Amino acid sequence: MRRRSNNMTTGAAPGAQWPALQRDEAICLIDPSGWPLSGRVDAMTEDRSTFWIQLDGGRGRRLVHHQDGYVVCKLPPEDSPQLAP
Repeated sequence: MRRRSNNMTTGAAPGAQWPALQRDEAICLIDPSGWPLSGRVDAMTEDRSTFWIQLDGGRGRRLVHHQDGYVVCKLPPEDSPQLAP
C-alpha cells in the first residue's frame, strides 16, 4: 500500500494540530522514512494534538502525537480492511 491520497495532511510545525479525524475513519500513517501503516482512528484528543489508531491486521493500537513526524492520509473505506469478529 504505497499509494498516497490527495487528502494528505501533516503534523508539521510545533503548535500545529491534526485536522479533525472522525472515529473509525480509515487512514494511513507514513513515518519519516516512508513506511506506511494503515488503520482506523480510535480516538482523538479535544485539542487535536494526539490520536489513537487501531492498526489493520491485528497489529494493535498506537498513540500518535502531531510532533511525531508522521504524514496522515485519509483513505477511502474500501482501502482499509476490517478484521472479521
